Formats: sequence, structure tokens, C-alpha cells
Amino acid sequence: MPYETGKDATPSLALGEIGRAITPNDNNDIVPYPRSVYVGVAGDVRFLPAKNADSAPLTLPFAAGAIIPWKVRRVYSTGTTATSLAAID
Repeated sequence: MPYETGKDATPSLALGEIGRAITPNDNNDIVPYPRSVYVGVAGDVRFLPAKNADSAPLTLPFAAGAIIPWKVRRVYSTGTTATSLAAID
């Protein structure tokens, strides 16, 4: 059966349609900014929400299978111990 746009959820309520791996990096933003980030293996994630100032990253612990519920601009390698991260677009 082909894809039908009429069956899409309301865009503001849809969690995501595309997934892609994230490699944490202290210097580079994720482009495009994902709607949220999936955490495959538990640990801390140091990240910069899309509208936070560059000087205001967050470091929070996440369980395996958790979803970071922010639009994320960057995931830092320094301070991130969680692995198997994926962007949800």
C-alpha cells in the first residue's frame, strides 16, 4: 500500500518519521536539529537544547530506551556516557 499523507498525525503531535545515528561531538551541531533524541544504552547525556545559549548545555541521566524530549542542537562527547543515540526527525 502506498504512503498516504491523509493518514499522517497532526505534524505538531507526530513524534518522528526519520531516524539517524548521532555521534556526539563537542564542536559541531546536529543538522538539521532533531525533534528529540533516543538513548539506546543508559548513561549521562550532555546536550544543548536548540534555543539554549551556547553556554547553557544540560547534563542529565537517561535510562536505556529513553527519549530526550527537547529539540537538540548538539550532543557533546565530553560528559556523555550514554551510547547508541539516534535523532528522531
